[in-house]
Amino acid sequence: MIQMTFEFFDMNVPMRVSHKLAFLNKLNESDSVGIDDATPDLNEKFADGGAWRGGITLSLSIAGVIEKAGYRLSNRPSRHRSVVALWRLKDRDKAAKLAESIRKKYQTKNPSAVTDGQCSQDGNPTNEKRNSDE
Repeated sequence: MIQMTFEFFDMNVPMRVSHKLAFLNKLNESDSVGIDDATPDLNEKFADGGAWRGGITLSLSIAGVIEKAGYRLSNRPSRHRSVVALWRLKDRDKAAKLAESIRKKYQTKNPSAVTDGQCSQDGNPTNEKRNSDE
């Protein structure tokens, strides 16, 4: 069942692939991060509501890559300051191997989804900094 759950949340959509990689990168840079920390534009709404973003943290948690580190209020206006989880790396080596396997798997399928930087809402990589980083 766990394997089936992990496969269900496997990032086969370009936007999801790029967001998962951006989240893994943010985890490597900081002690604890929320999924919003890997989102370049906190004001932009996702066309589908963005509920799929929880699948990123769920799949990484099930795989033993991350663990909850706490909670904070969201800075996304569409979330209305609701509580969101903070995550930290549980296994840095596993995270690096997972990120590399994602890059290899999707590099030929959709090169625009595979990036070490941020990603835009449509899944295209961008090197622009988020407003909160300026």
